[in-house]
Amino acid sequence: MRSNHETDEKAIAATTSKNSAPSGPEAQTEPMATSAIILLFVGLMIAMFMFSLNQTMLATALPTIVGELDGVDQML
Repeated sequence: MRSNHETDEKAIAATTSKNSAPSGPEAQTEPMATSAIILLFVGLMIAMFMFSLNQTMLATALPTIVGELDGVDQML
């Protein structure tokens, strides 16, 4: 004969396993669409281009900026 406590635990375990979505390695996710991957890579390429362009312009202009601010002795 089962106690009410054992029955309640089994009932709770059964309902939570049915209602909750699996998480972790057993969770099934849909693969990204090709258009989403292309959009992601285009965004990354644009960001990298902007950062490299910013660095190139800043490195070229830095001696002039430092000279205008009389900070040549502090420039490494």
